Amino acid sequence: NRIQSIWLTSFTITTLLEAKDQVELERMGINIDTSDIELSINWLISKQSEDGSFQEEQHKTNHYYITSLLQELDMFFDPDQAPVELKKISVTSQTLISLISVKQYYQVII
Repeated sequence: NRIQSIWLTSFTITTLLEAKDQVELERMGINIDTSDIELSINWLISKQSEDGSFQEEQHKTNHYYITSLLQELDMFFDPDQAPVELKKISVTSQTLISLISVKQYYQVII
């Protein structure tokens, strides 16, 4: 089971798009596969809530990716007490930034 993170996926998409056309990476033989980016975009969109926001799922098996900051995610019964990385506003903001960068990237290519 892989740990899924909306915030981290969004951040990674933005980073990969920025790195995609870097000549230095191509010279070193590093190529970024756009099909992986597209799969990630589709996964992100599928995680959007009915109100338009994005929120990390707080499953028992999904709380270990932030162990450097927390011992137990379950201690945050109130979402407002969660660390900033898990708050709805942070996750939604990062995801929107990512989706906007995707839109801008593909408009430049076309």
